Amino acid sequence: MVEVSRASEDVLRLRAIERAWQEQEIACEDARALDFIDGLLACSEGVLAACRQKGCWSVDADKLEATLPLLRGEAAKLTKPQS
Repeated sequence: MVEVSRASEDVLRLRAIERAWQEQEIACEDARALDFIDGLLACSEGVLAACRQKGCWSVDADKLEATLPLLRGEAAKLTKPQS
């Protein structure tokens, strides 16, 4: 499982956690929130393009497509200067 939390205002902390008998952290990395979101958007758009091209559209693709505008809006908020 991957847990995403906020390390600071513009940094996300990603933790890979194994939950066999007990919770054990396998890896932990910090990433700039905007970089993470930009990568997530790019990957999501690539997945949707592949689904269209291969004719394998699904309810999950519908959900992803519906969520992308919300994520783009949140990313835009991060790029606006703070007043």
